[in-house]
Amino acid sequence: MERCYSTAPRRGQAREIGAHVRGDRSAPATEPAANPVAEPESDVLTYTVAEAAWLARVSVWSYYRGLKEGKLPGRKVRGQWRVSRRQLHRFLDGEGGGADAAEPS
Repeated sequence: MERCYSTAPRRGQAREIGAHVRGDRSAPATEPAANPVAEPESDVLTYTVAEAAWLARVSVWSYYRGLKEGKLPGRKVRGQWRVSRRQLHRFLDGEGGGADAAEPS
């Protein structure tokens, strides 16, 4: 008697598609929730580095490097980096707004 514990097909055998699926576990299709980070006119005043990196479409570590080099907008507040919504959107629109840019009143 030959025992086979692997679910992978043996050489020369085709694997049955969907043999191990017991039901559709996917989430029902719904409308995506509104993302206040993606909307420039939302009530959000500052972003975290992760949110700013997501909007800039770069990695979080790349954004940190840009902050430390002064190439990207942001400042430290009580030991944590914060990015002004207004400065970030100006920077992304190509109007400058790096770390040395002053926030208008």
